[in-house]
Amino acid sequence: MLHVLLETPTPRARYVVRHVFERMLGWGVAFVASREELRTAEGPRLSYGPQPMDDVFHVPASGWLDRQSNANATIGSSGTGRDLVLFPIGPSFDVFAAIFHLIALEEEYTITGRDEHDRVSVDEMLLVRSRAHEFPIVDLWAMELAERIRAAFPSLPVPHRTYRHVLTVDVDNGSSTRRARGTVPWVHPRKN
Repeated sequence: MLHVLLETPTPRARYVVRHVFERMLGWGVAFVASREELRTAEGPRLSYGPQPMDDVFHVPASGWLDRQSNANATIGSSGTGRDLVLFPIGPSFDVFAAIFHLIALEEEYTITGRDEHDRVSVDEMLLVRSRAHEFPIVDLWAMELAERIRAAFPSLPVPHRTYRHVLTVDVDNGSSTRRARGTVPWVHPRKN
């Protein structure tokens, strides 16, 4: 069990911390309400906020997850490919804000360049511009974070990742009430 203090416990921060530790790494999370509660907790401990604590693994926070809306905010980034970093803070970066930003597809709300189907132009996406789209960047960040936390707290289990391919079919266009002009109307098979 990993005891976690969120200096600013927003729904976004809770969601992404649970997603990374419980869903991606398979570690249980127990949120604590104060620095004192974290200090007295038994076992691995992590704080997410601006100030580190003694004997506690610290993840620096940029404040991105504290905002109500990030619609017009600028995202800091550096590096390219596997070395892409979002929300840099000194020698580190806000890994939770970076992961939330990517898995919540926040960038798609701000991109105005769309095609005829109202899809975002991939050329405008940060991952494509920084040549990081070919890497499982969120997984890389999560596994690197896990290695660093396990170095501080070796009692945490080694994350066991599995891959599962799920084939889906996009059927929403078939039931769409909005039809494009000039297209062939839906044709139903003849019944003999």
